Amino acid sequence: MRDFFSSEPNQDLPTGIYEELVTEQLDSALNTSAESNRQEIKDADESAKKLTTHITGRIFRHLSSLRPENQLEVSNSILGLIHLGDLILDPAEQLLSVRRTISDPESMINSRPQTPLTELALLTNSKGEPGIGQELRAELQSADAVDILVAFIKKSGLNNLREQFKLLRDRGIPIRLVTTTYTGASDALAIHEMAAELGVKVKIDFDSGVNRLHAKAWLIHRKSGYTTGFVGSSNLSGAALGQGSEWNVRISQIASPDIVRKFQAQFESYWASSTYKTYDPNEDLEKLRIALASAKFGGANYQLGSTTISNIDVEPRLHQSRMLEDIQLQRDVFDRHRNLVVAATGTGKTVLAALDYKRVATELKRNPRLLFIAHRKEILKQALDTFRQVLKDPNFGELHVDGLVPQDHLHVFASIQSLAQLDVPKFTPEHYEFVIFDEFHHGAAKTYRQLFDYVKPIELLALTATPERADGIAIQNEFFDGVITSELRLWDALEEEILCPFQYFGISDDTDLTQVSWSKGKYNAQELSQVIGANEVRNHLIFNEFLKYSTDANTVRGLGFCVSQSHAKHMSDFFNSKGLKSVALDSNTPSDQRSEAIEDLKNGKIRFIFCVDLFNEGVDLPSVDTILMLRPTESPTLFLQQLGRGLRKFAGKEHLLVLDFIGAHRVEYRFEAKYAALTGFHRNDLKNNIENDFPYLPSGCSLILDKKSKEIVLENIKNQIAPNKAKLSSEVRAIGTDVLKNYLEESNRSLQDIYKGNGSWVELLIQAGLSKHESETLKTDLIRRAKSFRCAIDEVRNSHYIDLIDGALPSWKEQNFSQRTLTSMFFWNLFPSAKGLNTTEFTNYDEAIDYIVSDKLLAKEISNVLNYVRSGQDFISKSLKGGLAKTPLVSHATYTRAELLAALGYARLAANPLWDSGAETRKATGHITGVHFSPELKVDLFLVNIHKSEGQFSPTTMYKDFPLSISQFHWETQNSDGPQSTAGKRYINHEVDGSQILLACRQKPKDEFGDGAPFLLLGTARTISHQGEKPMQVTLELDREMPLDFYSQSKVVTAA
Repeated sequence: MRDFFSSEPNQDLPTGIYEELVTEQLDSALNTSAESNRQEIKDADESAKKLTTHITGRIFRHLSSLRPENQLEVSNSILGLIHLGDLILDPAEQLLSVRRTISDPESMINSRPQTPLTELALLTNSKGEPGIGQELRAELQSADAVDILVAFIKKSGLNNLREQFKLLRDRGIPIRLVTTTYTGASDALAIHEMAAELGVKVKIDFDSGVNRLHAKAWLIHRKSGYTTGFVGSSNLSGAALGQGSEWNVRISQIASPDIVRKFQAQFESYWASSTYKTYDPNEDLEKLRIALASAKFGGANYQLGSTTISNIDVEPRLHQSRMLEDIQLQRDVFDRHRNLVVAATGTGKTVLAALDYKRVATELKRNPRLLFIAHRKEILKQALDTFRQVLKDPNFGELHVDGLVPQDHLHVFASIQSLAQLDVPKFTPEHYEFVIFDEFHHGAAKTYRQLFDYVKPIELLALTATPERADGIAIQNEFFDGVITSELRLWDALEEEILCPFQYFGISDDTDLTQVSWSKGKYNAQELSQVIGANEVRNHLIFNEFLKYSTDANTVRGLGFCVSQSHAKHMSDFFNSKGLKSVALDSNTPSDQRSEAIEDLKNGKIRFIFCVDLFNEGVDLPSVDTILMLRPTESPTLFLQQLGRGLRKFAGKEHLLVLDFIGAHRVEYRFEAKYAALTGFHRNDLKNNIENDFPYLPSGCSLILDKKSKEIVLENIKNQIAPNKAKLSSEVRAIGTDVLKNYLEESNRSLQDIYKGNGSWVELLIQAGLSKHESETLKTDLIRRAKSFRCAIDEVRNSHYIDLIDGALPSWKEQNFSQRTLTSMFFWNLFPSAKGLNTTEFTNYDEAIDYIVSDKLLAKEISNVLNYVRSGQDFISKSLKGGLAKTPLVSHATYTRAELLAALGYARLAANPLWDSGAETRKATGHITGVHFSPELKVDLFLVNIHKSEGQFSPTTMYKDFPLSISQFHWETQNSDGPQSTAGKRYINHEVDGSQILLACRQKPKDEFGDGAPFLLLGTARTISHQGEKPMQVTLELDREMPLDFYSQSKVVTAA
């Protein structure tokens, strides 16, 4: 495809339609080699627009080839009317078409849309303007490729465009269509005809219950560079393309290149997603009919044996894939085979367990003996059906409940009551190889405890919606060494529309909490109750704000979280006095009264429950649509638990209303932790989002602070982001430890608090009086570089680095290749310019290590950082392939730029090179481009910033490098590299030539420390396609699927 802004003006023009000003060079080329059609531009306004577009393209191409520092100089020169050559002919004309050969069909150049190719337009099927159907018919005839994304397809719509699709089919033009079965509105035969007879490649999401695709969009690719498209409300139906009241925006590669680029990125991501399955017209028509009928009428599956088995494979949703990844991490890295999974009711815990079982069965190449335990027959029957669906085996498993007794005892779904009636030792502890406990918050019960202690399976999985028992004991502490293996994150559930969206409002209530005592990370409850418990002015404010934001006070079902029994009683009395039936509950309320109140709330007999230390977890209240945060919540976990009480979906509930009443707080109170837990944003990103009213929340969610509460929160967060040294040293003195890990865990601080700006751990110790060393003699600048080891969390690298500073490794010459590489990585990470503090450059690595070991404070500082991060490995490491197998690099680890350059031999000391003994010293500092080629390893290292700028959103720089799926990545070369350049040829032909591509990515150039952010090493990849030139757009297939966290952060579509 020809790129209008990057192609050379004198290149051969392919057959197609144009709206390009005829320049001297273009005129010469056309006069000698092509049949063309020109038209003089006479209208003054049109001429101004065409001239501006042309000049913009020329200037854009020229500036893009320059360094940023030179762009301003050239821009100012342009303002001085610099001569760029290739003058526009007089009189001004524009090229309308080119027909390269006589075999090119005339329809490609004779059919033009009414809307100019270079312009944006809004089409509404109004009188006096072309209809969307008419424009599509005209546009399609000159297409070189077509991409379509529509929610549904009707035969009436296909009838409008059938002839155009036939013409494109006969010309061999590729057409791709992405759609779903959502609502069952499509005509199966229309989709089938497009795939079977009209040459359209179709991908469909057959699972209508998950994907709610509403997009309606077309992109008509043209090699001429004049790609156009439509984005709007029109599905592929007769009404939408003709007489319907439809709004569609016509986009243009010339007028809106960033929008076209985004369209391409989003479409390619959908196309590459495993969610969308290729429709095979020879096999899938019946499958499509069933899926559409199921979506429309709610049923129609195949009947196999005694269990209804869907013909659609059960695949994990993104949040389930992430949780499966968490489980595998605990097993493979930490050798933990008793794992606890926490996820809200209705989020697919049983499906998750079945998928995990299937994975283990695949590894073992057989179905391991299974025991699934729950406490109700209904749960067991549903679980058995789920396992049969996942395994596609209608005869899998047996029930052991209500008198049903298993015969084979291979795969048993049993109630805890039925098992309790047996003499448990009748089966050996090892008999069941895979044991699953559902609803494990019942684990404290004697029957659960006995069975849990007795069984000794290969794998044990416990599922619960709440890790807290009714008596307040955390089950992870009692049964799982304090570890929750995986917990469904709020953000993931909201983005996947598993939970109900929220509308959160922070409201200033003018209370002053600065004088309330603070101890052990929270306010004194008694004093807090005295300040807010009986505050009539505050109560009136709360009630009035509730009326202001509530959709209907007469139908509300709400929870209010209070600080004390008296506070809850006071709030209940106040709301009752206003005509809203309410009750107050606390942990001392008898259980029968609690149950009655919950039922009354569900049935609408009461409107509010005001509670203390209740309903944080463990109670299913899906009908709750309003939550009042009436007390400050110090714990981020507790805050999310309280919020979660209202996030369950419920018929008729569009969103959860959350009113959080905010007063003036002590400096110890941390809004940052609370909002970071809610939104996933941290520190400066969080501050920027608060200032801009959180523009990047999941669909349907909003988080708005009123003016005064925003001021309070921002001031608090700014103090937390950059705490002063006096405050930090005071905390260090109070905690009284010289071990960094102990201080951070005790204080709930982060490593950024210590090192951001100009700081270090030893400096804090000196200021706190816990170190007798004089600060004037510190190698301060060097000690502060210890933070560069914060991503060395994998065991091999972390251990090697610690052994180096402990002096426990042999000299460079006695180390093997992997050890030498790690030593080199350590050195360049600490000494990117090859120099210590006020020293000449090091000549060899042994000299540098001796320099560190001899400085006890420097060595201890680095050791403190390494020991703090070493237990934080959150990925499964795998060695790389090919020539890279000899290096210690592992996929999914995070490395600094210096470490990567050292590992590939770019950064090196002349006396200790990894390969060439005659090589000169080359430092890890200075300008390093986004690509580095290692001739020794025959590896191209791609260093990629997903977001090129520090801002959250930049249309001009986004959609260049991004994941297409968890296994494919779209990468754009540098502007100088095309298919014929040396580097370009290497990228395209690397498998044939025996070289490798190594991909490393980071979200932004700088991290929360203000330093260059480290890179996530995605691993080796191979080129599977490329298009364009200077730059090229390259599609890479990863040898290992990328981490799901990275994919979720970096993907350009919200549901793929």
